[in-house]
Amino acid sequence: MTSDLHNNSSECASHSHSRNRVPGTTTLDQRAYLERSLARLNFKENLKLRKTPYYTLSPPLDDDDEMYSDTKQPEYNIKELVGVLLYAAIHTRIDIAHAVSWIASHVNDPRPKHIAFAIHIFGYLKNTLEKCICFTREKDTSKDMWRLEAYVDSDRAADPATRRSRSGFLIMLCNAPLLWNSALQKTVSLSSTEAELIALINLGQELNYILRLTDELGMSISKPITVYEDNESTIKIAINPFAMKRTRHIQIRSFKLKEWQADGTITLKYIPTTEQLADFLTKKSTGPVFQKALNALMTDLPTTKTTDA
Repeated sequence: MTSDLHNNSSECASHSHSRNRVPGTTTLDQRAYLERSLARLNFKENLKLRKTPYYTLSPPLDDDDEMYSDTKQPEYNIKELVGVLLYAAIHTRIDIAHAVSWIASHVNDPRPKHIAFAIHIFGYLKNTLEKCICFTREKDTSKDMWRLEAYVDSDRAADPATRRSRSGFLIMLCNAPLLWNSALQKTVSLSSTEAELIALINLGQELNYILRLTDELGMSISKPITVYEDNESTIKIAINPFAMKRTRHIQIRSFKLKEWQADGTITLKYIPTTEQLADFLTKKSTGPVFQKALNALMTDLPTTKTTDA
């Protein structure tokens, strides 16, 4: 990143960051790490470029898949491939978080489609090496505080093998993703509302951790933190756990959410599914839907970037 007045850029083995004090922006990317990984895996030259990280929109059940045998072994080590992808997905590449999470759950019994899926994601990364996270300086000017906002979603019974739901949440700071997660829930949810409440609880726990951490660092966070949810029934139950008598099995979770709202930690706000940024952390998205989320959360590195390695 270049600047007329000041530029400070640094790079380590897996990340690089650039700070530009004129417009007040900081970018995080893993281009160097990904380029080295592509070269090491022999993907740098002969790998087809992909527009999205998704190999197939709806993978078939594992029981229906071709399996490896003593006479047919995989060309690549799935654990090595997933290890590289996970490291990128956790640190800067939120755009592959959902796809990598799905593959990571199959590393102990990989099928040919899982290897193909992993290679497909590398093709997507090769095509999008310039993608980065860009933080822009932004405070609540009336209180001189930093402002967080969060998005949360779930996909009920998303896993065909276990019928566990998938949770996804996204915490934003300075107009960029600070923390995100895409993971299967630990138990089977009996309803979409229960799956959404579990996702909300997981998000609430992360927000409380961030608030404790920022307090120790001397950062003032504006509260309550707005949490965007696209399920109106979930919001009603979170505000009033007795709103639906048929949900007694999830009232304990509802009371915890009500407590967080009462003490000013969070406030829930409805948002249409089409505007739900966490949606692509729970479901396979392609085409315009995926591109819309990508444009909202990531940007391209500047064409000229000076780096002091």
